[in-house]
Amino acid sequence: ALAASEKGDFKVFSDTDSGLNTSHKGLSRMLDWIEQDQVKTVFITHKDRLSRFGFEFIERLCKEHGTDIVILESREDKNAQEELAEDLMSLIASFSGRIHGLRSSRRKELALQAENMIEGKGGFDHE
Repeated sequence: ALAASEKGDFKVFSDTDSGLNTSHKGLSRMLDWIEQDQVKTVFITHKDRLSRFGFEFIERLCKEHGTDIVILESREDKNAQEELAEDLMSLIASFSGRIHGLRSSRRKELALQAENMIEGKGGFDHE
């Protein structure tokens, strides 16, 4: 997101985390700035780029602090079925990313255990 202050200064806030990860540092910093009334306008390409879920809460916070949200590529011409399909695809993408992340951490754990076994440190629990 690109945020503009009253003075005309701009600040870019970005995150590369999964949609299900709730610790988005860039979003948190931007929300802090909004709560401190330091942001006049937030520019985003699409609504789901600001937050995959919970956009309405962010929008409400912005309104309470006099911050406008400008969506550069509006998708207002979608019907209800298209919106539902897009929401489902977002959910699938989020869960898919989370599953891949879990698999990745499991692979790292197994690699560490194998390395420990090679070095004679044990590492596997046998029952």
